Amino acid sequence: MTTTDKASHRPYWKVQVIDSEGQRSMAHLHAQDVWYLPQGTKFVVPFVRNQPVHDGGGLLGQFLGLLARDVNYFPISFDSWLDVPSSYKNEVLHGIIADKVFVEPSHRDRAYKYILSSLGSKWKGHRYELYKHKYKRIWTREQNINKPPEGIPKEQWASFIDYRQRKTTQDMSIRNTRNRGEYQLNHTGGSKSIARKTTEMSESTGQEVSRGQVFVETHKRPDGSYLNPKTRDVCEKIAELEATGAMPKQAAPNDSLGQVLGKEHSGRMRGMGAGVVLSESFGSSSSEYVGESSHADFGSEQILWSKLQQSLKKNEKYEEWFVKIFQHMNVPMPLELAMLVEQHPLDSTGQHSGHSSTSGPRQQE
Repeated sequence: MTTTDKASHRPYWKVQVIDSEGQRSMAHLHAQDVWYLPQGTKFVVPFVRNQPVHDGGGLLGQFLGLLARDVNYFPISFDSWLDVPSSYKNEVLHGIIADKVFVEPSHRDRAYKYILSSLGSKWKGHRYELYKHKYKRIWTREQNINKPPEGIPKEQWASFIDYRQRKTTQDMSIRNTRNRGEYQLNHTGGSKSIARKTTEMSESTGQEVSRGQVFVETHKRPDGSYLNPKTRDVCEKIAELEATGAMPKQAAPNDSLGQVLGKEHSGRMRGMGAGVVLSESFGSSSSEYVGESSHADFGSEQILWSKLQQSLKKNEKYEEWFVKIFQHMNVPMPLELAMLVEQHPLDSTGQHSGHSSTSGPRQQE
């Protein structure tokens, strides 16, 4: 967890670092400290479900914020993140990020997609803050252009002001403001990502937590109250469903959040944070973990096999599928699956035999 440096009052992060020899150690770093890591040394960022977690994830978020606000890397003069040339993004991603940030190779491609998306969001946020706090409505265009914010080149500031003054941009801003005003389910988690909160909750309880449980925890004030009646109503309904003990822990259409908020729309998953998309979420375990070697994989086999048992009882096709997987891998079949197979015998090909039998596929020794 973060600790405050009393001298500077800035939070620093307790993270793993890995040197050019592959040796790992612990370090306390501010985001600015990343620039001064020894040559070949990187800080480790663990990922769960394509999202950074633990202090490594927090440090990554702050470091990406520094990069996104640096107009030498990402000028504010482009109309949108899509207009920023790929060469600019690749220079940061494969130069600075690859040089300073360590992500396990098995997770690197998706981690880099997350990083690019996060940079885009932070770049947009930076431009919003600049216009909100530095643009003076009582000044003329020329007066504003002649007073660029510190560190912002005048030509970039001029292009940005012209973009903001277009009618299409102003109309879009009005729509976005109206939409934000109508949306009532705002989270209270601050800058901490959903992925980090989920990981903390899982590790503190020793159990996997559902997106519904995380939603409730991230939509309360510190005193336990809710922001508005709508949020309270949604959270109480989710809590009632979770209290039955029948809700799946992994994201599913029929989990507590899905039942209360309804069908998912295309694109990003609700209650899962950035980097998690609908096409990759349902049916995948939230215990996928890649990162710091000192942290245990909190997705225990017991939890996973409990889910598997529930699924197999509902659908024999899943049963056939999992049996074939274990046969192909030549590894022992879990007892829970073997017991289910005994109830619905399969032939040597992994298909249901269509007649009763007292024995299923042979368990590997």
